[in-house]
Amino acid sequence: LKDRHAVTTQWVSIQIPGKDNVALPEELGEGVRVLATARHNRKLKRGSLSGNNFVIRLRDVSDIEQALERASKVAESGVPNYFGSQRFGRGASNIDNALS
Repeated sequence: LKDRHAVTTQWVSIQIPGKDNVALPEELGEGVRVLATARHNRKLKRGSLSGNNFVIRLRDVSDIEQALERASKVAESGVPNYFGSQRFGRGASNIDNALS
């Protein structure tokens, strides 16, 4: 299971001082679309978010029984929460942020 194969939706915060209505293009590159925009009066800061929410959908599953068995094991015992350089950018360029 790799993120590069995932179909995801993400909220992004962009600071645009002094601008009331900024029109963003609907397409931001191959496979990247703007689904919605909203303004907020407060700057997004570390700790402002309550957490992540995931919905996992499996596509092109050839053995549904095996998939259900594995899902049951994950529900029972969970998955490892890996913490390492993969979480902090290519070449661990953000590792100092993790240590602070």
